[in-house]
Amino acid sequence: MARKIMLGWLLIGLVLLYLGGCGYLFFGQRRIIFEPQAQPLHPVPSDFALPYETITIPVTSTQQLTGWWLPQNKGDKTLLFLHGNGGLTVYNFQAIALWYQAGYSVLAFNYRGYGQSSPGFPQESQVYEDAAAAYTFLTQTKGIPAQQLTIHGHSLGGAIAIELAQRYPVGGLFLEGTFTSMFAMSTTKPLYRIFPVSFLLHQRFNSAAKITQLQLPIFFCHGELDETVPSTMGAQLWAIANEPKQFQAVPGADHHNLAAVGPTTIQQGITWLETKRALCHG
Repeated sequence: MARKIMLGWLLIGLVLLYLGGCGYLFFGQRRIIFEPQAQPLHPVPSDFALPYETITIPVTSTQQLTGWWLPQNKGDKTLLFLHGNGGLTVYNFQAIALWYQAGYSVLAFNYRGYGQSSPGFPQESQVYEDAAAAYTFLTQTKGIPAQQLTIHGHSLGGAIAIELAQRYPVGGLFLEGTFTSMFAMSTTKPLYRIFPVSFLLHQRFNSAAKITQLQLPIFFCHGELDETVPSTMGAQLWAIANEPKQFQAVPGADHHNLAAVGPTTIQQGITWLETKRALCHG
């Protein structure tokens, strides 16, 4: 009898533990996905001796984004850079420097909850709104034609870039180390496989479902040593995307350091996108 009672309590404990895990995944998934605390305190372009202006972009009447505008003296090429879940990094600015050296004006900014942008913990719908506000700043405030605008999305920023391109016209996408969906990302973690993640997940970032709807040049690149987002995910997105498209795996690069390890890949991607954009827009 005592043994049955103990087994009963053990079973109840396991069920409660399992339900607690489900509750944590449902209510706490934003804090699993977003890591604003990981961002460097002062990630500014001055670290790379690039000319810049610190700007604010309104999102609502009380909330705003803080970012950096790196203008060219002349030229008709502009880049919108969308960072990943840990915020803007030194490696991101190395990529930004390559775009600037290729003649692009660049806008980089922090989502709300990151850096000096308005506080409030991020969520999927909110970062989409932030990217849309940055797009509006470029196309309306700066008067940049949509066909002259390229979006570079790193990691989670790639999913945001795909969403933005689905909503608004842009000249091309540069997707670095991004994933197919947040559900697919969860399957890379053995612990999450025991939970009904498909039912619990509300921060879905389903890029695979969206990218097939895009009709624009897309350049994909992915570090072969990426242990955060498997490079197979970048290849899977490339496989289902519409032409024109190109995929480049970078030997020796991980999730963060592609710009440092493979700068020529970024330069080649810039050139490829320019060529395809010219063909698409005359």
